[in-house]
Amino acid sequence: MSTFCWTCPVYARIELSHEGSPMEQKHPKPFDTTEPLQESVTFKISRLSQRHASQASRVLRELSGPPLSEWRVLMLLATYGPGTAAEIARYLQSDDSLISRTVKTMQGKGLLHSTPDPKDRRASRLSLSQEGSDLYERMRPSMHRRRVAVHDALSEDERNTLNALLAKLDRRMDEIDEDLQRFNE
Repeated sequence: MSTFCWTCPVYARIELSHEGSPMEQKHPKPFDTTEPLQESVTFKISRLSQRHASQASRVLRELSGPPLSEWRVLMLLATYGPGTAAEIARYLQSDDSLISRTVKTMQGKGLLHSTPDPKDRRASRLSLSQEGSDLYERMRPSMHRRRVAVHDALSEDERNTLNALLAKLDRRMDEIDEDLQRFNE
């Protein structure tokens, strides 16, 4: 069995024997911490994500559209249909309380309908109101053009490769989450 070591500066997967704690196991050589920050893959992904969000916010503002957090909810509900706030938060990898506040604001603007969830009466199923649907349709062409402009920087093969690599990193993040959960139990 292997796990990530969270108790020392070596955040690498180590093989666990049946005896001893992770601290007592043989650790791999520490990775090079002198790597410039701008060369870190995770830093580059984070920075690109922040730039993408800032740019999307600016486009929405220029169109007198909703804030980015509301746009993301509109886009999800328009694309996948009704869902709960918890499902939206999970899909967006966002904080439940942020999504809850966003939903409440959107309901106040008349952008969302809410009906009891048949599976869980404590939750509500959210869907776009006509106003929400109209707003989404008004913003969609500009947001789509922006997305296409970004995607066009890569060939189809490059996009496929990038998507495969991002999926691989996402799976690794799942493994790390599982290890962190076990470590904290």
